[in-house]
This record gives sequence, C-alpha cells and structure tokens, in this order.
Amino acid sequence: MVKFSKRSKWLIGLGFALLVLTALMNIGFIAIDDYACIIEKIIPAQNLTFNQVIAERDIRSPFAPLVLLGVTKLGWYLGIQDPAWQFRFLSLLVGFFSYSAFSWVGIRLFKENNRKIEWFLFLSGFYFLSPVFFSRILIESLSMPFITLSCWFAQHYWERTDRKSLGLSLLFLVLASMFRFQAGICFVGIFFLVALKRDFPELLVFVLMAIMGFLITGALDYLLTGAFHGSLFTYVGYNLKYSSGFGVTPFYTFLLVFLGLSLPPSLIGRYCGLSWRREFAGLIAPVLYISVFLFAHSIVPHKEERFVIPILQLFLILLVPFLAFIAADNPRSWRLKWFVGLNLILLPLACFNIAQNNVISLVRFLHTNPNIKNIVGVEETFVLYTKAFLLKPPKLIKLSVEDVEQLRGLDCDVLIAIRRDYEKQLNQFLKFHTKLVEFSPGPLEEFVIKFNPKQNIRRGTIALYSDPKCVSRF
Repeated sequence: MVKFSKRSKWLIGLGFALLVLTALMNIGFIAIDDYACIIEKIIPAQNLTFNQVIAERDIRSPFAPLVLLGVTKLGWYLGIQDPAWQFRFLSLLVGFFSYSAFSWVGIRLFKENNRKIEWFLFLSGFYFLSPVFFSRILIESLSMPFITLSCWFAQHYWERTDRKSLGLSLLFLVLASMFRFQAGICFVGIFFLVALKRDFPELLVFVLMAIMGFLITGALDYLLTGAFHGSLFTYVGYNLKYSSGFGVTPFYTFLLVFLGLSLPPSLIGRYCGLSWRREFAGLIAPVLYISVFLFAHSIVPHKEERFVIPILQLFLILLVPFLAFIAADNPRSWRLKWFVGLNLILLPLACFNIAQNNVISLVRFLHTNPNIKNIVGVEETFVLYTKAFLLKPPKLIKLSVEDVEQLRGLDCDVLIAIRRDYEKQLNQFLKFHTKLVEFSPGPLEEFVIKFNPKQNIRRGTIALYSDPKCVSRF
C-alpha cells in the first residue's frame, strides 16, 4: 500500500483539475489528419452511423473511429446535442483514462520512494505537454496509455516471472497497435525481456500468445474490412509507396526531439554518485520499449515530431530518477528551478492554446448563427473546413480573388471568409462590404506562422465579411 505525502495528494488533485480544464476549454486538434481520419467520423454523433465509418474508412483501421463514435453517441444519448460538447465529453474521458493509467503505473514503479513519486506526479500533471496530449483525440495519444500499461506488466513479468503479467503486457500492446499500428514494434521489447530470462518454455508460451493475438486482431479486421489484417497491409503498402515523400529528416531527428523535451540544459550533467544500475534496474522495460520504438522509427525516412507521442509517458518515467537525484543532491539547484519554471511558463500556453483556432472559432460562430446558408472561401482560406463542429453546416463555396472582387449586393444568408494574406488583394470588395468579426490563431500558432509562414499560413487570421445592410442581423 503506497502512503502518499500531503504534497503528492495535492499534485494528484491539481493535476486532474488541470486535465479537466484542458479537455473542456481546448477543442483544438494537432494535424489535418486528426480531423480527416478521426474527428469528422465521430461528431456530430447524431448524424453518423457505425456502418458509415466502416464504409468510408481510409488506409487506417476503422477500429479507432468506431470506438470513439461509440463514446460520442453515449454523450448524445445522455443529452449532449452540440458536437463541440460531444468532442469535449470524449476528450474528458480519454484524458481521464490516460492520466489514470499513467498515474497507476508510475506510482507502482516508484512506490518505495516518496520523493520519486512526487516528481513523477509533477510530470504527470504539470509537465507542459501532459494535459494537452493526454486529452487529445489523436491516434498517437490514444495508443499512449495502452503502451504504458503494457510496459508496466512487462516490467512486472521481468521482476516476478508472472505469466499472467506477460499475457496482460501483450494484450495492452495489441490494443495500442489497434489504434496505431507502429506501437506493435514494442513487441520486440517484450521479446527481449523474455529471451533474457533464458527460459525456453516461457519463450515458447510467449510466441504462442503473440501468434494468438495476431490471429484474433486479423479476424477482427476481417469482420470490419473483409480481409485478414486488411487495414494493416493497406497501411503498410501505402507507406512503402508514398511515405518517403512526406517529410524525410535525418535518423537522429527523434533524439533531438527528446533532447528538446527534456528542457535543456536542466538535465544535462555528469551525475557523479548516481548508481545507474540501482536506479534503472526497476525500469528495464521502459528503457527497452523506448529504445526499440526509437530505433524502428529512426530508420524510417518519414518522421514527424508527433510520432513519438505514444512513448511520451515512458519518457517522463525515465526523467524521474534524474530529477530525484538532483533534488537529493541540491534541492535549490538552478537545474530544478529552470526545469520547473520553464514548465510552468509553457504549461498554460500548451494547455489553452487552441490549435486550428481560426477555423474552429469561425465554425462555432456559424453554429450560433444558423441563418447563414452559404459561406464563400477566398482561394485557400479554408484549407480545412471543420464542419464536424456544426449540426447543419452552411454550404462552402470556393472562389478566386478575381471573382470575389466583383461581388456586390450579397444576400444576408451569405458570408465571405477571407484569410488575412488575401485581404490586400481585395481593395474594391473591402470598400463595399463590412467586416463582421475575425478569428485569430492562438499565441503559439502566431509564433509558428512568423517562424515558418510558408508551411503555416493556413493558420492565419480569418475575417468574415457581409453586405453592409446585413450587419444588424449578427
């Protein structure tokens, strides 16, 4: 039985409260894929069916959107009609599960040391990326708690040679891979743990368990797609053919990502006196999982920073011994002050900055004005039209700058959406129309626009214009 210090109890409670606030206040999503492959398939729940999700599947398995649609439909049955609140309901439940699973694992890993538990709970609740990624409806985030649980049971198997733990480790890893196929590579980490035991009968049992898991998941996919592991083979085939053209970066990309996530130079040091064997003997499974995952992802040409999210929780677990050692050696260390201080500065920016805020806020404005029947987007103003957040979305019409420049006498059920970079090309249009409202990106998105405008201009401010006679109606 773990005895929590008063500080630990506060960290658990406040961490959970911050997670709830993040889930309810931040309905942003990270990438366009998140919207196209997940969000528009699960909200509005009342307008979607499970058969529709299966029929309109992409190269990924329909398993994830089917599960998530089940949750949003539950919210709808409970009386949540607004798709944005269905999304919040889902984010809250996903975040609660991820936070709970992570806390359960970490507390058991560090149960012998209150100082380590306190640092772990700080990372679970107040590491600047924890609340936002724990609660995101993102394939990588959805697989994360299952990888963490799998890793815990693998560690438990290593310490006690408990076959039940070995089976549970495989089970949770199978669930993780059903959300994100690449999570399955951690199977190699479990294999190493079993092989290091040098127990051939146990290794044979493990292989049979793994084959059974492969057959069961293949059969499930057959029921959904009509082919044994049809989703997996389609996904692998697509990536072999096209992924090398998506975002090829050096093999050390993810090492640099994790270096940045450690908030340097706070944890860079010699650690004289640290007993590496003693500190990490109880963390051999997280070390193996992370090593295998990073190696496999590093040799693939296509790399994006979000690909490491599934092992983010394991990475935070490995930070705990370093933080606890520095704190024991010098509680007033500038390294700790820098790490904690920078986290607390970044935390509200990460938690409450709504990604894709320009289009999400725009469609929420349309939600409150159902009299709007048509929305005209100038050129590429709408790289993404997030109509899933609307029960009855207006029809989107795309026009060129030249065509919009000629518009006059618009009906009051028509609005023109213009991204800021197009406004300077519409001198005549702006003279005869009135700006109703504009929707700006959050501070983090403002930064990335200025840092890399070519890739992020779609996140820029969007304004809505109408005929002057219609202004009083809004």
